[in-house]
Amino acid sequence: MLIDTERLKVGDREAWSERERYDSVLSRSPRLARLEEQSVGLLQGWLGAHPDAFVSMSWGKDSVVVGHLASLAKPDVVLKRARVADWEPAESDWVRDKFLVDHPSVGYEEAVYDGRVPQR
Repeated sequence: MLIDTERLKVGDREAWSERERYDSVLSRSPRLARLEEQSVGLLQGWLGAHPDAFVSMSWGKDSVVVGHLASLAKPDVVLKRARVADWEPAESDWVRDKFLVDHPSVGYEEAVYDGRVPQR
C-alpha cells in the first residue's frame, strides 16, 4: 500500500506500481510460503519460551514485517514503540493505525518522549 503524502516525488507512483506487480508474483511463490512458515515456527518457539517478550516497532517496513510474522506466531503478541513527540513523520502513525486495524488481537503500547528516545 502506497501512502499518499506530499513527500512523494515525481516518478514514485510509477515505481511503486512496478514493484506492486513484482510483489504480486512473489507473493504466490511456494518458497516465500515456506520461509513464512519457517519464520512463524521460530517465532512461536521464541515467544513461547519468553512469556514477557515483545516486538519493538518503529513502523518502518522491517518492523511491520516482523510484527506481522509475530502476530501469526502469537496473535496476542505485544508490540511496543518508543517515539519522540513532534519528531517522527505522521506517515508512521498511518501505518500503525492500518496495521492495528488489520491485526486487532495484538497488544500495543506506545511511550512518547520529549527530546531524544532513550533506546536510540
